[in-house]
Amino acid sequence: MSIASRSSLGWMARLFVLPVVAAWVLVAFIRPCGPHNGLNQYERAPFLDLVHGTAYHPYVNRALLPATVRVIAAATPLSFQRALTDRVRNAGVLAEVFDELHWEPEAAWAYSVATLLMWGCFAGFGFFAARLCVRTCGVPDTDLVRAGLGAAALLGLLPLFTYNSFPYDPPQLLLFTMALDALAGGSGAQFWGAFLLCCANKETAILLIPIALTTTSFAGSKGRSWRLGGLLVGAYLVIRLGIGYAFRSAPGATFEFHLLRNLRWFTHGWVFNDLVDLLVIVALLAFAWPAKPDFLKRAFVWTLPPLAIMALFLGFIDEWRGYYEAYPVAFALIVDTLRRLPWRGTPGRVDAPARSAPGS
Repeated sequence: MSIASRSSLGWMARLFVLPVVAAWVLVAFIRPCGPHNGLNQYERAPFLDLVHGTAYHPYVNRALLPATVRVIAAATPLSFQRALTDRVRNAGVLAEVFDELHWEPEAAWAYSVATLLMWGCFAGFGFFAARLCVRTCGVPDTDLVRAGLGAAALLGLLPLFTYNSFPYDPPQLLLFTMALDALAGGSGAQFWGAFLLCCANKETAILLIPIALTTTSFAGSKGRSWRLGGLLVGAYLVIRLGIGYAFRSAPGATFEFHLLRNLRWFTHGWVFNDLVDLLVIVALLAFAWPAKPDFLKRAFVWTLPPLAIMALFLGFIDEWRGYYEAYPVAFALIVDTLRRLPWRGTPGRVDAPARSAPGS
């Protein structure tokens, strides 16, 4: 194949693969299937309650995408929204789709806006997950490689869709990965934009602060680290406390404690296949650990252990969506493992970690 043909194929792959795969992943995300309840079946945080700001704590505080949907819906003529609702109710196929998804036809426009936003978030997540791998793992920086990595990162999300989906999950994947990519590439403007939006989206944005402060290319000297830390913590508190105050009258407690349930799961909830899957994942993550990129190791330590501890006490330990912040780092570590396996050339060869690529 000629260079021009490869370039054209790579450009087309980058342009079309991620949107198509993101659409497929979105369908799996919103559709109830087996143990996965889809987007709108959790009684404490149904979609419309999130949009209107009347859901229970802590879900109502994850306000970025629901508030965006509310603003767009408020700016859309009611005549258009009613026409769309009538279209859904009178079109057999659309009515069946809404019924299967447990969506209210009268909110057809709000669901449509949210669906488009979540699709864009998934596609953006694939883009930044691929670029994070290129920056840190030393893989070839070509359109075909980026498209393949982005598609793989998206498809790897499918096994994580258990229990419920929430509209703030795709933005969290995008923004957290975008912030990690910015830190790996030394882009301060991109990091601050992603971090501030991530703070508005979910409280776990706080995990980005220690990663940023331990990234020398971003934090700089010790004195600047203290100043930077103060700015990051201050911005986080202003945004999160402001959102908490805005929804102070919402029902429910700030935290939900599930320790006893999780202890029962450790003794009765898992099966042998879970153990095998865990051992395989651990092996892929840990292979040649000392030689892995320092940034990925630091980011992994500052994401997965805190998330696991929070899940043990405040969530379901086996609700895999609770580990989304650690997923892009884990994916990059596994990519780094795969590139080091013997099939890449000399058997047993382990390459030195690549330098972070410049911003692109």
